Amino acid sequence: MPEKTYPGLATANPITLVIFCPDPRFQEATDKFIGDDLGLKPGEYVRLPFAGGVASLSEPMRLPKDFKYVWDSCKFFVEHSPSIQRVVLINHEDCRKYAAMHGKVNLLLRQATGNMSDRQKRDLEEALRLFAKVVGRNLSIDLYYASYANPEHTQISIDKL
Repeated sequence: MPEKTYPGLATANPITLVIFCPDPRFQEATDKFIGDDLGLKPGEYVRLPFAGGVASLSEPMRLPKDFKYVWDSCKFFVEHSPSIQRVVLINHEDCRKYAAMHGKVNLLLRQATGNMSDRQKRDLEEALRLFAKVVGRNLSIDLYYASYANPEHTQISIDKL
């Protein structure tokens, strides 16, 4: 037997799929939000961290490989975990993936007005429509946006849209 072991779950029936950006500046806040605010315990959710959160779902024609990978991953868990009843989508302020995409594919071409945060919130709405239209069963879908709550960027608020 190995010297050190870690806890595992013999069985799990996740009820929620959580899609978010794994930016290390937001990791602790996201983890606490999942447990404290969403009330989910280990085994009750599937974490799907993608750079940019739902960014890759917003540009299927311009970023087809990114879109396919992210969408196939999402669909896999929904299709293979019939216990999933809810999807939580989280984007965050100052996302570096969005900044990189903006330079790469002129991300704001479709919406010439507004700032990057506005675009990220619109993308959450688009991802909601995608899940509602394509996934073959009724899921509750919640949208959240994380932002800095103080000038030092040491506090984060995660607000429901």
